Formats: sequence, C-alpha cells, structure tokens
Amino acid sequence: MNVTRCVQRTPTKFQILASKAFGRRRDGLAKIYNRRESTRAKALVLRTKQVLAFLSGIGVALLYAAVQASDIRILSTDLLLLLISCVCTFSAMRVLKRWGVWSKYGKLYLGGSLGIALTALGNAVEIGSVLVGIDYGYPSPVDILDVTGGLLIVLGLFPFLYSLRRNLTRERIVIFSVCALLVIGSVGLYMLRSGTWSAKLAFADLVSLAFPVLGVVGFTLAFLLFLVLKETPMAESWFAIALGALFFSAGNIAYGIATMRGWYYVGNPLEILWNWGYVALAFGFEAEKKEFDEYHR
Repeated sequence: MNVTRCVQRTPTKFQILASKAFGRRRDGLAKIYNRRESTRAKALVLRTKQVLAFLSGIGVALLYAAVQASDIRILSTDLLLLLISCVCTFSAMRVLKRWGVWSKYGKLYLGGSLGIALTALGNAVEIGSVLVGIDYGYPSPVDILDVTGGLLIVLGLFPFLYSLRRNLTRERIVIFSVCALLVIGSVGLYMLRSGTWSAKLAFADLVSLAFPVLGVVGFTLAFLLFLVLKETPMAESWFAIALGALFFSAGNIAYGIATMRGWYYVGNPLEILWNWGYVALAFGFEAEKKEFDEYHR
C-alpha cells in the first residue's frame, strides 16, 4: 500500500487563489445569467401589457358601438372611463414613487399624476351625478376638474422640457411652436364663429376653448420630449406617452367643438379617444417603470 496516497496534501497558495478566482467567476456568471433571465421575463411582461393595451383599445371601440342605442350607455361608458383613468393614475404614481416626488424627473410625474387623478375624480363625480340624477349643466364640476387636470399636466411637462432645451434645435422649437399655434388658432376661430358669445355663456365658451388649447399644448410638449429622449432607453415609453397625448389632444378638440355646437352627449364616440389616451399613457408609464428598474439594478 502506498502511504503517500493516504496523506492529505496541503493546497498551495496558487491553488487557493485559483479556487477563489474560479468561485468569483462562477458567481459572476450566475449573476449575469440571472440578470439576463430577469430582463427577458420583464420584457415578456411588457410585451404582454402591450398586447393587452392594443386589445383594450379594440374592446373600448366595440363597447361604445354596442351601447349607443342602449339604456346603459351613460353608466357603462362612464364606468369604463373611470376604470381606465384609475389604472392610468395608478401606473403614473408607480413611476412617481420610483423617481421620488422632489427629483427633477419626479416633479414631471407629480404634475402628471395629479392631473390624471383629477380627471379620474371628474369621472367619479360624473358617475355620482348620473346615479343621483343631478344635472349640473355646462360647464359642470367634471369639466372644471378636467381643465385643471390638463393644466397640471402641462405645468409638469414644461419645466422638464425647459431643463432639456439644449438638446433641442431652435428650428424644431420654432416649427412645432408655429404648428401648435396654427392648430390652436384654427380650432379657436372655428369655435368662436360657431359659438354664442353672450354674457351668460362667455364662461362656458372659455371652458370649451380651454380643452383644445391644453390638449394641443400638452401634445406638443410631450412630442418634443420624445424627440429629446428618442436616443435614450426611455424612447419606447415616451413614444407611448406622446401617442396618448395625441389621442387626448384630438379628443379635447372634438369635445370643445361638440360642446359649443351642442353635439356632445355622454357616451359620445369621441370619448373613445380619451380612453385610448389613458391606455397609451398607462402603457408608457409601465414601460418607463421597467426602464427605470433596468437602469438602477
């Protein structure tokens, strides 16, 4: 029997260092693998939310088409708006929590979250008035909440865009500002010509005019922010946010004209644009949350 084989050899210093290096490399590879798997899982979740958002948009249009001649048109469409606006508010507040309320980017989402929350509150007030049977007339508290919410969103977008103004060329700022003014001017002139400007209805006409103005300004600011951030990891989220702002802008223009012309009624198909806006914004906020989590891992 060879006695030397039974003697346990003491590992050399080189063997100890090599073992430690191999262990660190193995742990590092495991972390990289787990990170990749986590990234793939989150990407799959985001794509699933994207599909659900698309299907939700189709479902909204089908629901509005189905209830136009129904007795539940008012209640069903109001409940749908309330549900989607609450989901959008929840998504915005999740992103706000990630960034922090008082950070530069958090202040943007603070204004957005409060603005969307006010529109959701307006939808709740609308449902309450329907259930109780109260007719506030026009402009109602719901309209005032919507205008205030739109103003808060614009006030949240503008300071953040101003802080990134160096990343925008002067030509882009001038072109988009002129386009926004042309749209606002054209819509405003059409509404003023079709409206009745008596002392009794002057405030109502101003509220009607505020909807397209805030919608166009909000979309212009959101799209300019998308142009600034399109080369960053936040490009996908801000494309969805700009798309949601576009839907809201079109919906607000249609609503302002319809109210001044007397065409609007609760459950009007133009509300589909608002629903699509909420869906696009909610998806953008969820994408923003994913991008934040990936960057701060």
